[in-house]
Amino acid sequence: MASLADDQPLTSTARARLNLLHIYNTACEYLEKGEVKSAFQLFSQAAAHSHPLSCHNLGIMYERGHPGIVEKDMVQAMKMYSIAAERRFPESQYALACLLKNVMCEMDSAVELFIMAADQGHASAAFNLGVIYESGSANGPKDFESAKRYYELAVSNGHAKAAVNLGVLLGGQEGEKWLAAAANSGDGVACFNLSLALKEKGENEKSVEYLEKASESKHVSACYNLAKEKIRIGDLAEAEKLMNFAADEGDPRAVKDSRKLTRIVRNDRIVKEQEEKARREMEELRLDEERRGEENKLRILKTQQALENMGKEEEEEGEEEHTEEGYGDNRNTRGKPTQTAIERVKAAVAARKAKAKADAAAKR
Repeated sequence: MASLADDQPLTSTARARLNLLHIYNTACEYLEKGEVKSAFQLFSQAAAHSHPLSCHNLGIMYERGHPGIVEKDMVQAMKMYSIAAERRFPESQYALACLLKNVMCEMDSAVELFIMAADQGHASAAFNLGVIYESGSANGPKDFESAKRYYELAVSNGHAKAAVNLGVLLGGQEGEKWLAAAANSGDGVACFNLSLALKEKGENEKSVEYLEKASESKHVSACYNLAKEKIRIGDLAEAEKLMNFAADEGDPRAVKDSRKLTRIVRNDRIVKEQEEKARREMEELRLDEERRGEENKLRILKTQQALENMGKEEEEEGEEEHTEEGYGDNRNTRGKPTQTAIERVKAAVAARKAKAKADAAAKR
């Protein structure tokens, strides 16, 4: 069999496809640079030849709208998505299914398109099918087997929330396995649901651990439940923050309980302030008592030292009384008698006078 030569001229169809691809790539470059009008014009040019990627991007522009360039037009958006969907482009099949489901309320057509996209590996399409079959919203009964199958398909294509829904759907140990996988990847919903499952089993410590992780991702119900846990252990300040956040996010339980908690926290704060004031006053009294005790000890010490000094002086005066003439040891450095010496002299004079009287009386 003869092979094609490298320089064999392209067919007209191949040249047309290359030309459309070039137009599409140029439009994408304009879009990245923010030149929306030029991008829209080129996408429209390629879409006129049913180029699926250009049709899809044009559908997005009509769906979202760009003021002054493209007005929102759901009919045109659906038209563009339809052209690409007919050429089995899964992103357009999914986008068209979402519009049919959410805008046109044509659930049956939406389900068919979700199935087409899911069969080509579109994770979000599979996830939506799981939700539809689990809830029974496709104008039919709930179909848990189909829901499980599509959730698993979504998970296999990297859809984290599908793992959460699958875990909740299955329940038990198998459900926990899926929830744990999603929770360990940081999914707040998975953390919250795993927390509930663990609490039901009585594993309260691990339950609170996952509740903390869920609250970090701003999961409203997790914040409310964690606030209740904080109240239970007495951490009212943290409980108030979590409860107020849940209330601000519109959780009706939190709105009701936040008022009560605010009053409790305010009263608790008042009590703590009063206790702190009393503690400071007691501490001041204790320090004042210690200061007075130290001052008393110092006064007693000074008194003892003064008494010891006086005792030493009296001993020294007694020694001088035996060695000095006239006033004995009671003379000061200037030779003047001290008060004690004078008293002794007076006593001696009085004694001599009394003795003289007694002698005179005896002679009579």
